Amino acid sequence: MSFSRMAAGISLSLLLSSCGIFHQTKISEPTGKSEHTLSQKVIDLARKKIGSPYRAGGTTVTGYDCSGLVYSTFEEVGMKLPRTSVEQATVGREIAFEHVRPGDLVFFATKKNDRKISHVGLVTEIRDKEVVLFIHAANTGVKEDNLFSEYYRRTFVTARRTF
Repeated sequence: MSFSRMAAGISLSLLLSSCGIFHQTKISEPTGKSEHTLSQKVIDLARKKIGSPYRAGGTTVTGYDCSGLVYSTFEEVGMKLPRTSVEQATVGREIAFEHVRPGDLVFFATKKNDRKISHVGLVTEIRDKEVVLFIHAANTGVKEDNLFSEYYRRTFVTARRTF
């Protein structure tokens, strides 16, 4: 891990802990793994969960909710994320919609007339400038959708880079 990356992680941890925000917000990354390898591993693990059912509060193959899918997948590679989508949206650094890449987290406000984050997904693939796939646990189960579909484009709030 580079010194600048380690310093950024420490700064984020100090900032969050000094604000009284969730102590588990620090991302712990296993040593010796490159960013690309680790993000691809997370994507591969998440894709193995496609077809799993939706279950509120779920974090296992018997059922996932959106943040449970992200939480458990990152945990499988040794990275600790907060449990809820609102908390997960505080991790890493914010990036613009048009700059997302595989491994980034994308957050949405899916409740009508409410801009509060209520959904999270993981960018898995960029096919072209209007097809960016992300995996998430929808009410129909774990699946991939296009970030550029009308619904997700309209409900998008922010994206975060954790790698």
